[in-house]
Amino acid sequence: MNPIDTYQYHSLLENDAIRLLELQPSPNLNDEIECSMVCTTLRAWDEDLVEHYTALSYVWGDASLKRRILVDGKAFTITINLDTALRYMRDLKRKRLVWADAICS
Repeated sequence: MNPIDTYQYHSLLENDAIRLLELQPSPNLNDEIECSMVCTTLRAWDEDLVEHYTALSYVWGDASLKRRILVDGKAFTITINLDTALRYMRDLKRKRLVWADAICS
């Protein structure tokens, strides 16, 4: 895989900035995981009662087992356990916002 095909982070410019994954829906558990990276701030989400995001933090499994997902159309490598978690968190019809420490930090 050449560097052009690999996802590159954008800098977070504000003190309370965070990255969230916008996980695309899929009716098929085995479909490739596709998502977009959303840069926002904690302040913007502080009192939001309509849109929610799920925080996912973990340290489990074999870190050497890897899978590829697409972030903004570019390849991003994650552990097989995070891949599994995202597959089961994915909604059938609507986008879902996720903060996953292994990707969004």
